[in-house]
Amino acid sequence: MSERAEGNAARMMTVADLAELSQLSESFWYQAIAEGRCRHYRFGKGQGGIRVSVEQYESFLRTGEKKGADPPGTGPEGPKPGGPFRHLDPERLLEAWKEQGAV
Repeated sequence: MSERAEGNAARMMTVADLAELSQLSESFWYQAIAEGRCRHYRFGKGQGGIRVSVEQYESFLRTGEKKGADPPGTGPEGPKPGGPFRHLDPERLLEAWKEQGAV
């Protein structure tokens, strides 16, 4: 294979390559491809072989990048009262049971 062909081939990744590179499962990538969230190439007949270019992979990462503040209740101030249980707090648990008539 020529040096140019090797360089171009290295820029195309399989789903297994994506999973290893991103440390996400192959099923995550198949779902992202099926839902149209990750652009890709399909080669061959039937389902064919799926390939994603480095540019498509980087574009997918950019669209998933989140900016801004932490979700409510997860910042440095800790969980806010009245939110979902993240840790077992016996007092809050007893209060919730009383509100529901369980105690």
